[in-house]
Amino acid sequence: MITIATYATKRYAYALPNFGRRIAASIVHAKKKKGTFLFVTDKSETIEHLANKYVKEVLPDGWNFELIQLDIQDDDLKNYKNDAQLMIAHMQGVAMTEARRIGSKYFWSLESDVLVPYNALKVSEQVLEL
Repeated sequence: MITIATYATKRYAYALPNFGRRIAASIVHAKKKKGTFLFVTDKSETIEHLANKYVKEVLPDGWNFELIQLDIQDDDLKNYKNDAQLMIAHMQGVAMTEARRIGSKYFWSLESDVLVPYNALKVSEQVLEL
């Protein structure tokens, strides 16, 4: 089973409409009938709504969606500075721990503003086969 994970707080939700469509297209192209999508975020209602609308609702049938809301605040963090980077690393660690807990064989980690091409998941799998 594969788990795909992303990380975004309400400040970084701007790419979610395109991100969700791109992920869904990549899943379909790779012919992944089942999997889990983990969305690690803050506890804001805004991001919960956007994650559901732009990611959960576009995932193919057979895919699980798990929203993991952490008690984090990033309003005062400066982009690309240590505190912001540590927050992202913490969010990634939470996703990796959850992927292990549910028994995932593969883990694909993507930043929420990375707009992958339709074949990105398939190509990533092919690289692992080499």
